[in-house]
Amino acid sequence: MRRGRDDLTSRIGALEQATALVEGLDPATLPTPGPVQQARAVLERVAARQGLSTAHTVVAFAGATGSGKSSLVNSVSGTKAATVGARRPTTATAVGVFSGDAEGAALLDWLEVDQRRHEPDLAEGLILLDLPDVDSVHTDHHRIADALIEAVDVLVWVLDPQKYADAVVHTRYLRPMAQHAEVTVVALNQIDTLAPGDLKAVLADLDRRLAKDGIAPAHVLATSATTGTGVARLRQVVTDFAGARTAAHARLAAEVTAAADELAWAYPPPPSASLSTAQMRDVHTAMAQAAGVDRVGAAVAGSFRHRSRARTGWPVTRWLRRLRPDPLSRLRLPTTEPDRARQIMPRGPEDRSEEQEPVTTVTSRPDPGAVEVARVDAALSRIGRTLAQDAHEPWYTYLRTAAQVPAEALTDTLDAVVVRSTPRPRPARWWPAVSLLHWVLLAVLAAGALWLGVLAAAGYLQIPTGPPPRLGPVPLGQHGAVLPAIPWPTALFLAGLAGGLLLAGISRIATSIGARRRGARAVRDLTRAVGSRVDEAVLAPAQRAAQIGARYAEAVQAAREGPRSRRRAGSAVI
Repeated sequence: MRRGRDDLTSRIGALEQATALVEGLDPATLPTPGPVQQARAVLERVAARQGLSTAHTVVAFAGATGSGKSSLVNSVSGTKAATVGARRPTTATAVGVFSGDAEGAALLDWLEVDQRRHEPDLAEGLILLDLPDVDSVHTDHHRIADALIEAVDVLVWVLDPQKYADAVVHTRYLRPMAQHAEVTVVALNQIDTLAPGDLKAVLADLDRRLAKDGIAPAHVLATSATTGTGVARLRQVVTDFAGARTAAHARLAAEVTAAADELAWAYPPPPSASLSTAQMRDVHTAMAQAAGVDRVGAAVAGSFRHRSRARTGWPVTRWLRRLRPDPLSRLRLPTTEPDRARQIMPRGPEDRSEEQEPVTTVTSRPDPGAVEVARVDAALSRIGRTLAQDAHEPWYTYLRTAAQVPAEALTDTLDAVVVRSTPRPRPARWWPAVSLLHWVLLAVLAAGALWLGVLAAAGYLQIPTGPPPRLGPVPLGQHGAVLPAIPWPTALFLAGLAGGLLLAGISRIATSIGARRRGARAVRDLTRAVGSRVDEAVLAPAQRAAQIGARYAEAVQAAREGPRSRRRAGSAVI
């Protein structure tokens, strides 16, 4: 019994989980909200019944008008609690018969059965109910009957020979309660009205109809409240239910199973699915292209060239480079780490609360073009199709849209990634040395130019200065060739000019190499950052959606499983 209670508890938890997962979906995608509402009602009813006495078994006698159920209740209980009369319907409200203990009264209070009869000689733990007619012309009568039929532990369906095949009873009650066969008793009453030769044929036809309803095997008894035939056996059956104290558990288990079956039928669990590495890589690539990582990489390379030429260019003209905007600043991307910190932090001290997210300035990075957007949509659509596969609603829409990202959210996300992850070109180690050497060569050039200027001015003023010192002659080979001697002013001027040009050329080559390396590194870093953000903001939710679908399938299966004991392979006539 303990094991059975534990099994029921786990199945109730599984049904609760499955119901909550469906309730978390978009209500507009539910084909019908009825099954989830029914599951929630079952959970509430099961929780309420578990909170009441498990030592009591509530047995309700239900049937159509004129079936004789009130008479049968009186016969089984040995009382006249149920009103019997010629006027139909006679039973307007439910009537309870119990031993009068407090726990039994609490159960009847929960069932809202106000009309009750104390019977001290009734079997311990047994509560009998006489329900209103299920086919009553009064709406309140069968509404009360329907509510109690859903809540009691054991149902005794009382049928009479003339109306035992009534479609109302079979299609509205017996057939939908196929899961409850273990706690269902069928009493063919008023058999005294049948000829002896007809009883066997009627019972065989009833057995066939019950099998068609799906509730076989079940207790089937032939009774007569008038003659007392079968009453003792019926009393023993209901007493056995009360003595075993398992009917309430079996009924609750059947309720959970039926609710889980209804969920599985209305909202079929989706097939399991997972994303391949190639699919995730396609999304990363498409998102990186949409983020314009190639443009940003080119801007990083251009920023390095801009700053390098501003630091290592010819000192006389390098200031002109500073008048040009940095390629990163054209995209409204920070060119230094402090700039980036200011760009992603809240705007003022009053905004620096722990609850607020950092503010990211919108960049001037071009919005994704039609081609990039189409590639992103195609990659995300493939993800959605993989997850949805052959799923039915509401899971198809849920899984199909799990990886979709609105265009504005995509732009904001990519802007944030670009601002936070674009590397800022650091000064090269050789810049100071080249800059210093440029100044030295400029000084040499200036010294030579100044010296030549002085000599030219002296000659123009006819001031004798004498010949300037010369560098050379310089021998060029073994055959006596020599480089003519060059005046030092000219040598200094030419050396400064040639050295500056040579150094500028070398610097430009080194700058180009460094710019390409930094641009390529920026593309790699941004691609990695975009991929990480895509995993977090797009793929992770999509995979979580697939996991939720899998958890729903497991929960429904766990709620539906469990011991479903059956007494025999066919119906038994007792």
